[in-house]
Formats: sequence, C-alpha cells, structure tokens
Amino acid sequence: MSGRYFFPNIGTPDTLHRGAFLTYAGLALGENPGPAGTGSQLYSFGALYGVTERLQVGIGYETFDDPVAISGAPGNEIGIFDVMLQAKYQLYDTARVKVAAEASVETYSFQSDFWGTRGAPAADTVVGSLHLPVSINVTDALKVHVSPGVSFFTDNFNGVPFYGTIYQIGGGVSYRFSERAEAYATVNVPFGDGGNSIGTNGAVSNVPVWAVGGTFNVTPKVALEGYVTNGFGNTPATRVTTFFPGGDDLVLGARLSYTPGNNSSYRTSFRDVSNDMTDRQRHLQFHQGIMSGADTLDPGYVSAYGFAGPQDYGGGGVSIGLEQDFEFGLRVDRYSNDGSLGPNSQRPGVGTRVSGTVKLRILDQNNGSPFSMSALAELGTGTGTTLGTIYGSLPISYQVNDAVAVSFEPKFGNFVGSELLGATAGVNIEPWDGVELMAQAGAVDGGSGAVWSAGARVHAGFAPIAFEVQASNTIGDYGVGSLIAQEDVRYSAGVRVTLDGKSILGSLF
Repeated sequence: MSGRYFFPNIGTPDTLHRGAFLTYAGLALGENPGPAGTGSQLYSFGALYGVTERLQVGIGYETFDDPVAISGAPGNEIGIFDVMLQAKYQLYDTARVKVAAEASVETYSFQSDFWGTRGAPAADTVVGSLHLPVSINVTDALKVHVSPGVSFFTDNFNGVPFYGTIYQIGGGVSYRFSERAEAYATVNVPFGDGGNSIGTNGAVSNVPVWAVGGTFNVTPKVALEGYVTNGFGNTPATRVTTFFPGGDDLVLGARLSYTPGNNSSYRTSFRDVSNDMTDRQRHLQFHQGIMSGADTLDPGYVSAYGFAGPQDYGGGGVSIGLEQDFEFGLRVDRYSNDGSLGPNSQRPGVGTRVSGTVKLRILDQNNGSPFSMSALAELGTGTGTTLGTIYGSLPISYQVNDAVAVSFEPKFGNFVGSELLGATAGVNIEPWDGVELMAQAGAVDGGSGAVWSAGARVHAGFAPIAFEVQASNTIGDYGVGSLIAQEDVRYSAGVRVTLDGKSILGSLF
C-alpha cells in the first residue's frame, strides 16, 4: 500500500492513485456481557476509488447486533446498520504537508429497546460528517497527523438522548519501519454539547477515542492491520464514537485491505517470484487432512472441492488465489455428529454452516525463504442461527525433499464462550508422482481430547482433478471443527478440481 487512507478513529489526507480501487473488511471484537458467545462484534466492509489523483470516493457498510450493558440490562440488544457514501479531495500536497477535505453521508439504523426503536420507523435516520485531515512529514518515516471535524447525529430517539452534534479534534503519529511495516498511535477528542459515548445508565458524554496499532504489507497490494482501541465505528461519522458501554473496555480490531486489478502503481510482490512451479509444489498448496497448507494458490488459480461421509458429514467450497501470497475461500459444510458431544456447549451447533477464510503467506520456501508460513483467519456462522465461530492458525511447512514435507500449525478457535487452543503436526509424503499420503496429530486445550487424521490423495494425470479418502476423530477437517474430537472415527471421501482462471479473470491479475 502506497498510502494511509484512514486510521480506526481519524482520517488522513492521502488519496488513491487515479483508477485504483481499495477494498477492505474489518472486525472489531469487544466483550460480551450477555449470553456466552464469541463477543460483541462490529463488522465493516467498504471500497474506495481514485477518480483523479486528488479526488477519492468511497462506499462502506458496518453492522453490529449484540447485547450491551446499558441501563443495568446486560442483555439489552443493540443493532446498528450503517451504509456510508464518502468523498475526499486533496486540497494541498507537497513533500512535507498534505491537506484534504472529507465528507460523508450515511443512512444509519439504530435498533434498541432502551431507545424504543426496535423494529420501529424511528430507528432509521441520516447522519454525516465533515473533516479536514492534515499530515506532516517530520522525516521520511515519521508523520504527524491532525484531523479536526464534526459528526452529525440525531439529538434523541423517542425523547431519549443520543449523540447529537459531535465536534472533534483528532491527532496522532505514525512511523514506517520499512516499506512493509508501520505503527501508529492516535486519539480523537470530542467536545461541545453533544456526546460520543453512551454509558451503562444510558447517559451521553464526551470520552476521548484512542487507538494503537500497526500495519503489515503482506504484498504491495494486500495489507493486514491490527489494533487495540476503545472506539466503535469505522465510517467517517461513527469513528469518533466509543464502544458500548462508555468506552471503558478494550476492543481488539483487525482489518484487511486489498487493491485489486492490474494497476501500474502497484507491483506484484516484495520478493523475486519464480513462475516455474512444480506439480509437487502446487499439491502442497492444498488443505491436508485437518491442517491448512502453508502456501497459497498461485494468482488466478481456482480450486473447488467437495467432501462427504457418514454421521451427517459433508460440504464443499471454493478457494481462489487473488494475488501472490493472498488466498480467499468460501465454504458450506456440516460437522460430523456421532452423538457424543453436546449440541452447543461442546460443538458449534449441528446444522449447516457458512464460513469465509483469508490466508496470507508471510514466508515462501519456493521463492527463497527457509520455510513456508501463512496466517489464516476464518469466520463462520450457522444458517438460520447467529451461532458464530472464530478461528485462526499459523500453518508452517518445510519441504525436506521432492517427496517429503513436514508441517506444524498452531491454532485457536472460539464458539459459544468456548475457547480452544491447540497445535497439530503432520507429514506429507508423495512416494509416486500424483499420490500423496498424509498423517496429522495434535493436542487441544479446552477441547474434547487429542485429534488425529490419516488419508491419501490421488491426482489424475489426465485432468486437473484429485480424489481423496480420509479417517479422523475430529468433527470436521476445517476451522473450529479440526480442533474438536468425537468418540467415533469419521470416514470421508472427497474430490477437488483446480483450474487456472486467468483466462476468465485475467483483468484482475
């Protein structure tokens, strides 16, 4: 990424190059004072577009629907649904100073029993904001940021006070350690008759919103950001507000930014990349039993797969290599159910689940690194229910020779208040071309016991298709399911088809 287009709680004057897109998806995770779950979650999505070198427009959406401790009621559900349109114009740009004007108009729905807006027309309103962000380059690496502004909310819902007009002055510093790594600390201070924070008694007050975090550019077009804050929103109007209630709790945030397409302003990789991949190297990109591959699909490659077995187990999904070192996947599946685990306390439900996965490769043995390592994150939910799962892992692999690869994968999972932490080790052997033998075993803290898997995969020489058989004691191969053991052995069979999609999606790569 060649610029910093916004922080969690303040804006910046940077704009995208003409014709460039930036897409982003974020998650902010706070405490959950209600029934056990994965925490209070704010999801945000958006896209920015550089109309000219100075003018940038954007659209975004954020949603929150969880219980909060307002007015002494821990189970007081609040639902927020915000659709945002924004524009930013760079007024001044020199080697030392940048200044921009930013504005947003947002449709804002606030659903709450305390404010009497649950399911009522009064919940829907229009909010907006105006900002004048400034950045000063103290050195090539150190920047100081200042961002005065104002956010416009309604003064009340059904006579119950709300934010009103929030004047604010934001500031902070950022330091770029290299072209790939940056750290920052920012604060946004509200003032005036309105307020940016709602306390446990429902009262509105002014509370500074702070954020400390960092960004790592996985590739020149993909960035991963992590931060801690007491803030709530991610739109220009809402980023001055605090998390419920009162901004007292620590909130963990993560955001993935991606600039798609063949824009000449962004190169492909920070590494020298070889295009001469062997079949064996591509085989190791795939999921293996109950472990994720440490490598990512080549850019433009699409891999679709399906699997099934007894005990109501089955599903399928698709993964796509969007960029060098960046893979995205969607999956629909059902966990195995032998009846030995409770439906919610020991496993995340029994129905069909939908999950989205992002994998970012940090080290690449195929292109000069001592081993391969990726960071993987997955969010899932049950269909017809809000029973969610959060999963993350750090798959690591080392190719000993052309036939043998060993792997290790620390993992964590969360569902219905259950926290799982484990690690799995495995080996992948290809004794004959196109024939893989795989075995994995691991320990899990907070789960139902040790986990294991053994299987084989055969790649057809006449087509880009592979067939797989497997035995395991886990309720699933992917995500949280790979951390939960059941009493009976689970048997399954699967098929995978992998194609080079550049002929269809070539304009993206």
